[in-house]
Amino acid sequence: MAEAVEESGRPGAYRWVIFALVVLAYMGIGLPFFAPASLLPLVIEAYDIDRASAGLLMGGPSLVQAVLTVPSSILAARLGIGRTFTVGLLLLATQALVPFTAGFYQLLVVRLALGAGAAIVMPLAGALLHRWFSRGPMPLLTGLSFTSIAIGNGLGLLTAVPLAEMVGWKVSLGVYGLLAVVVLLLWMALGQGKEERATAPSIPFGDIFQVIRDPKTLFIGLAIVGPWGASTALISWLPSFYYEVRQVSLGEAGTRVSMALLATIPVTFVASVLVTRVGLRKPFMIVPGLVMGLSGLGTFLLAAPSAAFVSFLVFYSCNRLSTPAVLAVPSELPGMTSERVGVVWGVAFAMGASFAFVSPPLIGLIRDLTGSFIPGLAFGALIAFSLALAGLLLPETGPRARRKMALAKS
Repeated sequence: MAEAVEESGRPGAYRWVIFALVVLAYMGIGLPFFAPASLLPLVIEAYDIDRASAGLLMGGPSLVQAVLTVPSSILAARLGIGRTFTVGLLLLATQALVPFTAGFYQLLVVRLALGAGAAIVMPLAGALLHRWFSRGPMPLLTGLSFTSIAIGNGLGLLTAVPLAEMVGWKVSLGVYGLLAVVVLLLWMALGQGKEERATAPSIPFGDIFQVIRDPKTLFIGLAIVGPWGASTALISWLPSFYYEVRQVSLGEAGTRVSMALLATIPVTFVASVLVTRVGLRKPFMIVPGLVMGLSGLGTFLLAAPSAAFVSFLVFYSCNRLSTPAVLAVPSELPGMTSERVGVVWGVAFAMGASFAFVSPPLIGLIRDLTGSFIPGLAFGALIAFSLALAGLLLPETGPRARRKMALAKS
């Protein structure tokens, strides 16, 4: 911990303010991100659009995130993390404007702003944690902070239909943007100025592009592609699949998915402790990656509701199990600074967001063309295997491996 205090020049306790703001910012992304999934049939009916267009509401934010994540990380490395983080929070807060949109395209623009905000906030949050905390607790802290996205995802899906029944679907989506407004105000009051005074000198463009071209950066991105692409595909369309094919009510369909998301949250806490205690990273990518692909298929191929639910529990438990390990790797690579970590996360999140963008509209298009959800959902589930491939390609960066290397050198 002394390392974090020396780098920042701030009292050690202040780092927990930064951590709390990161957690709230992540939840501000999670709440509105998947909330429309349970409401897509209502949106389709309201605007008389096809499923491929409706899929853009789910995949569009990921497209913007994919395009802007790397540029925003480079910008932050040059101009400062604190100011850039503020812009990201401002973009997230635009979700509160959903009730004031008129027509499908205005709604889509607001959803795209969510992706722009996520493109800035997600990698920079990792850079903030790297700056204020030492390397030891990073698997635990990154795992816990990312859990807040999952909590937001689950709560958004769980409450979207009941809230829409009370106030209308537009207002319900706008409510989920209010948390980002609160986080923006808290960050401006408590975090931005202090963080900028702690900011390290900017890094040269040559070093930035060296990090981007490093194969290990691409392998980390591959580890993000699997969980993000597969999760976005299944979460976006399983409620509609259960509603249209399994003849489940819209509210129950959303509840099934959201309860699986929320029920697996404790796995992240357990995984964070395990990754820290075991001291290895690769096993927590290879095994979950293999199981995710197989269990993802069961979420829609198994007809029994209980079996499909268990499959989704296993699928998302493996997602949670891999998260602390994947997110710890950038901070453990040799020669990393907080700015470089932000760039690595930026590239990785851009790769993951690219697949998260492709999967929802593609599944909707396949459903429109073939009349079946199965081929598209199968494509989405199989993306998860890239996590296992990344685990095979990446070097082991955990403390156990570092101790072995130190002993070998001595």
